Amino acid sequence: MVVRELSPRVTAIKRIIDVVDGFIILEDENGYEGKSKSNIYKIDKEFKILWEIKEPSPGQILFKHIECIGGVLYVWNLASGRGELDPATGEVKNWGFTPFGFDC
Repeated sequence: MVVRELSPRVTAIKRIIDVVDGFIILEDENGYEGKSKSNIYKIDKEFKILWEIKEPSPGQILFKHIECIGGVLYVWNLASGRGELDPATGEVKNWGFTPFGFDC
């Protein structure tokens, strides 16, 4: 059996979330400044990129945290805005301000 090692696209991997059809990756946001791609993306089991988060709000494509709370994937951007991440599409919904680490 051949095992491939997962390597980051730009910086270092902060978090890997295993989902049914692949992995959701959060890379360290430092080093992404000025790039037109997000530091959260999904790959399949063959390491092909399926999606990356598009701009959920103007100028906000970099994220500092991703967490599964009560069966929902949440992402926090650099300004502490929190949204719900759809793992199938990469779309962020129900965007709002919630301080990091605070769960309602």
